Amino acid sequence: MQRPLNTLSVDLVFSQGSMSLRGLAHMFQTLLHHTCASTLTSLHVNTGYTDNMTKDDANSVGDSLRPLFSLPNLRDIFLRFSLLSELDDEWFKDAAPSWPHLESLDFYGTAGKPRSTLAGMLPLLQHCPQLRTYNLGVLAIPFDTTLSHCWSGNRGITEMRFAYSPLNYDDANNVSLCILLMFPNLKHLFYTKQHGEEEWDDGWERVLNLFYSRKSVSSDDEVWDDEDYGNV
Repeated sequence: MQRPLNTLSVDLVFSQGSMSLRGLAHMFQTLLHHTCASTLTSLHVNTGYTDNMTKDDANSVGDSLRPLFSLPNLRDIFLRFSLLSELDDEWFKDAAPSWPHLESLDFYGTAGKPRSTLAGMLPLLQHCPQLRTYNLGVLAIPFDTTLSHCWSGNRGITEMRFAYSPLNYDDANNVSLCILLMFPNLKHLFYTKQHGEEEWDDGWERVLNLFYSRKSVSSDDEVWDDEDYGNV
């Protein structure tokens, strides 16, 4: 009798050359062929932020990761590779129903501005009621809060951090309101500063100030200033 496959952790180091999306897709397809793949509950894949991952004609980033939709028992997903920033709202909409037991989602990519938005997080709140840890780089634009009756906020998440998340200063007030609606029990909100992205810092500082003001929560550490979020 085979033992269940509960945890898979992969660190990929590129000393020379690079890995293509085709190679990544092949890795995940191979995982699905494992006889105990359906028992997997924790998946960590880390290539670092200087992986030089290349695109190819056969695979988009979203297509390369779609094999993960066939792992319904996943509770913990941690992915770190540069091209993750190309995942969009439609991909998260398709992914959300696949992981009903999801408790922790941690995605960051650094290849350009992220394509997913705050609105793209809503399907995960709807389909993943056990979600407790949610760290994601997003395009921080507000959504129509009058539609809040169509979904319920996540009451389990009490701490959240954003990084690699572009924000227009003029949107800070509405972004703060959206976050409060999405996570009504959120007590601690953080933003990780990055070199070369100083243009977003003022907007996030305003979001944090508005958030803590509205929640009446004081914090001595509202903004984390880590150069490399991967080491946090």
